[in-house]
Amino acid sequence: QSSFQPRIYKEEKMTDKKYIQRLKLVLKCGGEFAIDFNAEENGKINPQIEKFVQLFSDFDPEEDHSIVFGGERMIGVRISEIAAYEVLSLTFTPKKEKE
Repeated sequence: QSSFQPRIYKEEKMTDKKYIQRLKLVLKCGGEFAIDFNAEENGKINPQIEKFVQLFSDFDPEEDHSIVFGGERMIGVRISEIAAYEVLSLTFTPKKEKE
């Protein structure tokens, strides 16, 4: 039985655009999961994602590293267990109110 709990978003009125970056990790065992990060502006990669990409790119099997992502939830990942990753930038815009 899984202990996964889906994130429940509150109904909020958005006044400005909100930028999210989703880091999807594909594990060597076949599992995958996604982590959402707030982005200050569109097109600028979140510093935690940048650090992950650098560790993944420079991976040396002799020095197995792990990374901990912080935020609303903390997630630790061993770099050697990751097969692939994807970064997706999302923009949420407020709904226009009916007049």
